[in-house]
Amino acid sequence: MPAPMPRRSTAIGFLFLGFAIGASTQYLLDPRQGRRRRAMLNDQFVHFRHQVIRQASKNLRDRRNRAQGVIHDLRDRLAHARLVRHPNLAA
Repeated sequence: MPAPMPRRSTAIGFLFLGFAIGASTQYLLDPRQGRRRRAMLNDQFVHFRHQVIRQASKNLRDRRNRAQGVIHDLRDRLAHARLVRHPNLAA
């Protein structure tokens, strides 16, 4: 039994994917401007990576501070809590 033919939309999708890969490769490997474009792409990647690391650090500090605040609040509530016996449970 022969293999089923791929759907037309899948074939067109692969055609566009191949075109995009070829165009971006040609764009980055251009003899005149390729080096500058690759350097700019690298700079953008490094900048993005630093932003992600900075934001992750901020989020971690925020979570840690919030957890400490909850712990201090619970300790304060427990320190000021009074033991109250229920009148029906008194023996």
